Amino acid sequence: MALLALAFGVINYLLSAVFWTLMGRALLSIFLAPDNTNYIWRFFCRLTNPVIRWLSPLTPQFIPPRLVPLYAGFYVMLARFLMLFSWLLLLYFSRVPDGSWDEALLGAGFFALLDIFTFQYAFVF
Repeated sequence: MALLALAFGVINYLLSAVFWTLMGRALLSIFLAPDNTNYIWRFFCRLTNPVIRWLSPLTPQFIPPRLVPLYAGFYVMLARFLMLFSWLLLLYFSRVPDGSWDEALLGAGFFALLDIFTFQYAFVF
């Protein structure tokens, strides 16, 4: 179970990195033209283009091109939520016979919840 908890944590942080990279590209697209030669802009485009291309069948055609990274970020965050809730279901149904939970599963689920809720409420204050 500890290996499963490690896999969950790695996937969660990879999805988090993809999300924040998409948000960085959306922020930079406000200030930079799409064909800019700035190396930071090209780096963000090179990292996020495969994700945007992969999620393009889910993106409506009326979305302006500068807002597509925000839309893709929504889908990445949705994937994180779905993964978290499936993890919590696994945690709930994997109780040991004495009624306690595996500490590795509980810790990974707690840190994922903390990460997601910290992101949600960071913009409130």
